[in-house]
Amino acid sequence: MTLIGAGGVGKTRLALQVALEQAATFRHGAAFVALASVADGNQIASAIAGALGLTISSEDLTAQLKSYLSDKHLLLVLDNMEHLLSGTGLLLELLAHCPQLRLLVTSRAALNFQGEYLIDVAGLDVPKDVNPRFVLEPRSKPAVVQICQLLQGSPLAIELASNWLRVLSVEEVASELQSSLDFLAADQPDLPVRHRSIKAVFDSSWVLLQADQQLALAKLSLLRGGFTLESAARVAHATPSVLLGLVGRSMITRDGARFVMHEAVRQYADQRLEPQPRAAALLALSLLSRDWARAVAVHDAARPAAVSIQNLELEFENVRIALEWSLQTDPLLCAEIVYLPWYFWFAAARKQLGMQWLTSLLELPSSVLPDLSRANLLCTRSVVGMRISSAEQRLSDGEIAWQIAREAGDLPCQARALFSSGMARGDLGQFALAIQNVQQALELLSIAPDVNVEADCRNELAFLHWHNGSTETARQTFEDLIQRCRITGNTRSLANATANLNYVYASLGDVETQLKMLEQAIALYRTSLNINNLCTTLLTLGNVMFQRGNLIGVSATLTELGELCPQVQEAVCFSCFYALCAAFEQQRGHHAKALRLNAIATAWRSQPGQDFALEDMEPNQFIESQSAAHFSQQQLEQFKLEATQLRSSEATQYALGQIELFGERAVAPLALESMALGVMI
Repeated sequence: MTLIGAGGVGKTRLALQVALEQAATFRHGAAFVALASVADGNQIASAIAGALGLTISSEDLTAQLKSYLSDKHLLLVLDNMEHLLSGTGLLLELLAHCPQLRLLVTSRAALNFQGEYLIDVAGLDVPKDVNPRFVLEPRSKPAVVQICQLLQGSPLAIELASNWLRVLSVEEVASELQSSLDFLAADQPDLPVRHRSIKAVFDSSWVLLQADQQLALAKLSLLRGGFTLESAARVAHATPSVLLGLVGRSMITRDGARFVMHEAVRQYADQRLEPQPRAAALLALSLLSRDWARAVAVHDAARPAAVSIQNLELEFENVRIALEWSLQTDPLLCAEIVYLPWYFWFAAARKQLGMQWLTSLLELPSSVLPDLSRANLLCTRSVVGMRISSAEQRLSDGEIAWQIAREAGDLPCQARALFSSGMARGDLGQFALAIQNVQQALELLSIAPDVNVEADCRNELAFLHWHNGSTETARQTFEDLIQRCRITGNTRSLANATANLNYVYASLGDVETQLKMLEQAIALYRTSLNINNLCTTLLTLGNVMFQRGNLIGVSATLTELGELCPQVQEAVCFSCFYALCAAFEQQRGHHAKALRLNAIATAWRSQPGQDFALEDMEPNQFIESQSAAHFSQQQLEQFKLEATQLRSSEATQYALGQIELFGERAVAPLALESMALGVMI
C-alpha cells in the first residue's frame, strides 16, 4: 500500500499512526524505515537492515534480507520513497519471497507495481490545532478560513504559517500568504531540512520531474480554478502522458473532468516559468479564451448556449488572466474576447464586469484599436448596458457603431448596431424609430445571416410592436419566432420570446395563458443558465400571482428571488423585489414592514446611473397612502431612515424574515404551475 501525496501533506504521520495501530495484528510487529537521507536505490537494503537491527555482511544484502524476512509476519513502513524509484526491484523481490511481509510506503510518486494499492493523501478538512495557546476570536474566523483555503489544508503549510502568529495577527498572515508562499518558512531544528520551508519541499519534488514535465507544470501554473485536458494541451502542450506523470508525482490531482493544482505548488511552479515560455503560454490561453467566447456567440443546436455559458463560467478566472495580459499586449485579441460573448455578460449576471472591460478597451487610442473593433465593442456595450447605463448613452454607442460599420462596409456589425440602437430607442419610448432600426437590421441579416442576431431582432421587434399598441402584430411575431426557435433548437431566443409573450397575453386579459408563458420561460431560463432573465421573469410571475391573490405562490417566488437578486446585482431587480415584498407585507397587515420595504425599493430606484424599462414595477404609492394612516409622521420618517441605513444583505434578510415563515405552507419554488394556479388567499 502506498500513501501518495504532496510534500508536507502528512503522509509520514499517517503511516506512523497506521503502524502504531496495526502493529499488534502482526506477529513480528512493525518496523519504520526512514529513507529521506538515503542517496540512491542501491542503499535501500542497508536502510531496511538497519531499521530491523540486523548485522549482515556487505555481500548480497538482498539474499540475506530475503532469508531473514521469509518467515516474518511483519509490517514494514518505508518512508519517503519518491527519489528511490530506481530501487523498487528490491521491494518486488522481498514481496515475492516473503509471503507474510506487508509494505506500507509513503511517496510523492506511485511505485507502479501491479499489485500496488494507492491512497491519495490530501489536506485536512479541519485544520489541526498546532498551537494550543492560540485562541480563535470570532473576528479572526474569516482570516483563519482564508488561510486554510489558501493552503488547502496542508498540515505542514498550516504549521509553518502558525509560527508567524508570534509576531503577526491572523489577518496579517493571510495577507502575506496571498502575495507569496515564500513566507512559509521556519528555522526549527526539530523539523527535517526539507520541511523547513515550502520552497524546500517543492525543490525536492521539482528535481524528480522530467524536463517536459517541469515545463508543462510551469505553464499550467498560469491557470486558475483547475483545467481540462484541452486547456493543458493548448496552453502547456501537455500530453496525457505528461499529465499522468504530474499526477503520479502528486504535483496535480484529478477532480472529475478537471485537473487541480495546489495553490502552493502553483506559486512555486509560477516562479520557475521563464519569460519566453510564459508569453507563449499566455498567448495560447488568450486564443483559447477567444474560442470559448466565440462558442457563446455562435448558435449551435448540438452545443446549446447553456453548455457554452457554463464552460465560460468554469473557465472565467482563466479568461480574466487572458484579458489582463492581452489588454497590454494585443488589444485586438482582447476586444474579441470581450465583445463576442455579450450574452454571457448579460445572462451570467456579470454585466457590471463586462461593462468595465468594454469601457477600458474603448478608452484606448484609435492608433491601438482598429475602428471596426471599436464598433463591435460599442454594440456590445449598448446591449450589456441595458438597465445599468442610460438609454441615451446606449443609443449613442449604437449610432456611432453603425456609422463606423457603414463606412467599413461590415454588414454584420451594421445589423448589430441597428439592433442595439433599436433597443435603446425603445427604452426611450421612440417606438416608431426603434421599429425602423430593427427592421433595417433584419434586412441586412437577410444578406449576411446570423441566426442569433436575427432571433434577437425579431424578439425586440415583437416587443416594440406591443409597446406601440400593435398587440396582434406582436403576438404573431412572437409566435412565429417561437416556432423558428423550436425548429433550430435555439433555446436562448426561445426563452426570451416566450417570456416577452406574457406581456401580450396580459394586454389581452388572458391571465391563464400569460401564466403558462411565464412558467415555460422560467423553465427555459433555468435550462439555459440565464440568471438575469430568470430573475426578472420571476419578478413578473410574482406580481401576477399577487394580483390574483395567490400569496403562497408569491411567498415561494420571493424566497427564490432573495437568492437571485444579490447575484444579479441590478437596481431594477432589487427595487422590484422590495416593492413586491412591500405589497405582500401590506396585504398581510404588516404595515410598518411594508413601509420600510417600500422605502428600500424607492432608494434602489433612485440610484444614479440606473435605467428602468417602462414595464418595470414601481414602488407602490398605494402602500404609503394606506399604511401611513396607522402611524404618526415622526414614526414614518423613522421607518424610512431605518430602511435606508440597511446594507443590501441586511435588507434582503429583513425582507425574507416573515416571508420564509409564511412560505413553509407553500409548495416548492420549482412547482410553478401549482403556485400560479393554486389556492387563492
